Amino acid sequence: MAEGQPSKVQKMLEKLQILDNEVEQNQSLDRILNYLTSADNEETVEEAIETAAEGGMLDDLYSILTNTKGETQSKVIQILAELAKVEALRVPCVNLGFVPILLPILESEDIAIATQACRTLGNICFENGEQIYK
Repeated sequence: MAEGQPSKVQKMLEKLQILDNEVEQNQSLDRILNYLTSADNEETVEEAIETAAEGGMLDDLYSILTNTKGETQSKVIQILAELAKVEALRVPCVNLGFVPILLPILESEDIAIATQACRTLGNICFENGEQIYK
């Protein structure tokens, strides 16, 4: 990937930001999730994620997460779980304040969203204990 060039993930996220229709937002979130979880992309996903994070992707996801509920929020949490698999993004997830937002979601009656929040927190905490307790 050329330096300074937005990653595929970043381009998808930029498109998501201009959508004001929840159905279209969810479709866009599905495309991002499919890209992140596709076995075909395994070798390029980590680099694409790091490039997108440098472009402000985590800030954008934070904004969406804190301003939505239901299906949209669940999909953002799933995306965060995938992103937090990348070691370089765990500390930024903590620094941006995702942990305090995700903790109350663990008590959700919606078991699917609570499970995704638990998964996300687990990925953020994986080999990141020192940062969590600061």
